[in-house]
Amino acid sequence: MIKRVNAIDGLKGISCCIVAFCWHYQHFSGYTEPPLNIILFPFYKWGGVAVELFFLLSGYVMSLNYDVRIYCGESKFNSYIVKRYKKLWPISIITLIIVLVGLILYRFQTGELFVVEHFDLYHFLLNVFLLQAGWFENSYSFNSPAWFVSTILLMYCTYYGVCKLEKKIYKGKEIITGFAFIPVFVGLGAIIGKFEMPFLHYMFAARGFCCFFMGVLIQRLIKNKMAWKVVAIITGGAVIDTVLFAIRKPLNMVQMTCILVVFPLVVLLTVKITWIQQVLSMRPLQWIGSYSMEVFMWHFPVQLFISLLKNYIGIRPYEHVYFFITYVVLTFGVAVLYKKFEKIYLGGTQV
Repeated sequence: MIKRVNAIDGLKGISCCIVAFCWHYQHFSGYTEPPLNIILFPFYKWGGVAVELFFLLSGYVMSLNYDVRIYCGESKFNSYIVKRYKKLWPISIITLIIVLVGLILYRFQTGELFVVEHFDLYHFLLNVFLLQAGWFENSYSFNSPAWFVSTILLMYCTYYGVCKLEKKIYKGKEIITGFAFIPVFVGLGAIIGKFEMPFLHYMFAARGFCCFFMGVLIQRLIKNKMAWKVVAIITGGAVIDTVLFAIRKPLNMVQMTCILVVFPLVVLLTVKITWIQQVLSMRPLQWIGSYSMEVFMWHFPVQLFISLLKNYIGIRPYEHVYFFITYVVLTFGVAVLYKKFEKIYLGGTQV
């Protein structure tokens, strides 16, 4: 039985909406200022870091549910990874085919591609097998935001391997942090060094390793009643962040501050403070959180077909609040319809 933390689900919903409706609003072109900019300006400008929060929350939940199962041998790799694919592959394939059709129409209409860098058979096949980013290829192709799905699968595989290694090394002894800190530092080093190698690209896998395993680490410390060590990690992160700022390393300092300080603190406060849990567990946020993956995977196809319609009609309504609301409602509408389809025809398997 999957353990769910309502407040964590609420945070997932918020982070997903920031990426889909603010950060990726830049996929629309031809506006001088996005709608509600006076309120949503931080999310339009820096909302991409919400992906790091999503990775961290995914690692936290995975550790909460699978640490003991893997150590005890209850979860075998074949069933473990098949379950992940069973959830992620159908939505990836359906959105891939729809985006393929949309990109063909868009290229026919404009002579250009919509947002993505690659549109060829090789990258199509990578998308089919969920290997389009984070593994040995690192670029945006077809359903561009689906790079997250490819990278999170790499994290799932790595996490299972780390747990198996811990089981072998510790041999029945109590595991507190285990080896979770190693991928955190490897990923952080790759981000700082701007590595562009396979399996460790600073724009894809490195973000996953650093943040996913930060979530694993935080869950294990809190579970073992060592929240003070999480505070120590946050303090250390603040020191590293300050040093990087002082030496003026050419980095995204908002990203680094969120990874090292803000997001670990958000998760710690969420798990430990009752009123924050109550706020994040409110029914509207739970509802949004329940559709987080669907919204994340479907918002790009919705943007693509909105742009096709816009080109056909010849208007550019992107600055208006009514268009923003319409975009949000359409995306959630498609997400709800897909979830119903998944539940009826695909079994609605949980990750």
